[in-house]
Amino acid sequence: MTLAEGGDLVFCGHHANQFAEKLVPIAIDFTADPEFEWRGTDLMASEN
Repeated sequence: MTLAEGGDLVFCGHHANQFAEKLVPIAIDFTADPEFEWRGTDLMASEN
C-alpha cells in the first residue's frame, strides 16, 4: 500500500481487512495477491 503522505505499508490479509476503513482514506494505491480479496477495494472505488 502506498500512502498519500509518502511511504509504503505491508499488511497480512487479516489486518488489511480489519483496518480497511482506516487505511482507505490515507492510501493512494495498493497491490494485493490475485487470490486475495481486500475489503478496501470497494471502499477505494467509492471514494473516487
